[in-house]
Amino acid sequence: MLVPTLASPFAWIGGLACLTWAIYFIATYNTSLGLAAAGLLHALAILFRPDLGLAALLSAAPALWLANARHRATYLVGLACGLLPLGYMAWRAGLLNTWDNLFAYPVIFSSPGRRLPVFESPAYLVRWELLYLVSCALNLSAALIAMRRKYHRQVAVTLSAIALVSIGVGHQLFQRFDYNHIVFSVFVPFAFVPFSIAVMLSLSDKESTIASNAVAAIASVALLASLGREIIGFTRVNLVSLTVGRPAVSFEVAVNNRSYPLESPRRAQEFTLALNRLVEYSKPGERLFVGPADLRRTNYNDTFVYYLVPQLVPATYFLEMNPFSANRHRSRLPRDVSSADWLLLDHSYDDWTEPNRSMEVHDTGANEVVITDFEKLGQVGPLDLYRKRQ
Repeated sequence: MLVPTLASPFAWIGGLACLTWAIYFIATYNTSLGLAAAGLLHALAILFRPDLGLAALLSAAPALWLANARHRATYLVGLACGLLPLGYMAWRAGLLNTWDNLFAYPVIFSSPGRRLPVFESPAYLVRWELLYLVSCALNLSAALIAMRRKYHRQVAVTLSAIALVSIGVGHQLFQRFDYNHIVFSVFVPFAFVPFSIAVMLSLSDKESTIASNAVAAIASVALLASLGREIIGFTRVNLVSLTVGRPAVSFEVAVNNRSYPLESPRRAQEFTLALNRLVEYSKPGERLFVGPADLRRTNYNDTFVYYLVPQLVPATYFLEMNPFSANRHRSRLPRDVSSADWLLLDHSYDDWTEPNRSMEVHDTGANEVVITDFEKLGQVGPLDLYRKRQ
């Protein structure tokens, strides 16, 4: 299910890797070492993506409930040790800044400008949502049956952790209803469905064999997978492309012995020309601001530019632009723009048309600063290069 994403380095995948390995150690809930490792892995998952904290703590709850006090303490020690880097960052940045950056603005304030309507999406994505809900229901049913039948406690704890992780990652799906967010929510609960079905079958029929349970589980999962049959097609196309076909082509923007891949040759050429001009006229240590051309709508920006010109200092707190964050009322964005020596503004985001509140325009202060404090040095395609007025 992850093949069509082409193994993109999303922090979410690293966090899920930690969560699934933690389930392995949660299955050994009656050992100090197992729970300490689970606590450490849960902390690492939170370091990758703080919004995985709920899934991590939920999945640990059954094991901690049944464990003795010493084993619970070892889990907490592992969790605390793993969270030390986050604690250090919060201390250096300030608790309020940490809260705003990691949760308040990306999860709460920017959400209305990122969420996509479910029933305006392609039909196959709606089916994948159904696949997620059915998978969660099966995993949760297996966990409840195992606990009520007083099945082997280790299996019950493991199934409970699986069910709670499945539910805990679902916010990713509902946060933004598109291909990547849905697949990243579906593949974890779906991967555990065969185990859940096999356990339920073994509990319902004592005379069944392990082999028959496995066959039945695989057949059930194959039937369930038909809901997401497009994944098979996408996977086949990408596997063929990666193995025997022509590999995906990217076009490099190369500046200062650094490069960044873009899909469009025209886009790569435009950035190369604009950044070479910026390097030619700017001086090391000067400040650079990168954003959309219309700063009343801060839906996206070309963050990679900061990497390509390391001799220039980023002029803004908002390295990444998000709606209702940089452009909110009384934002510091106008002050940040005013502090810059150079602006690189992109008109490519002028026609942003997502069916949500990202279409709204907000604070005009940053646009006014551009008009009064800067002069346009040149334009390359949709890219405007501005210099501070002398």
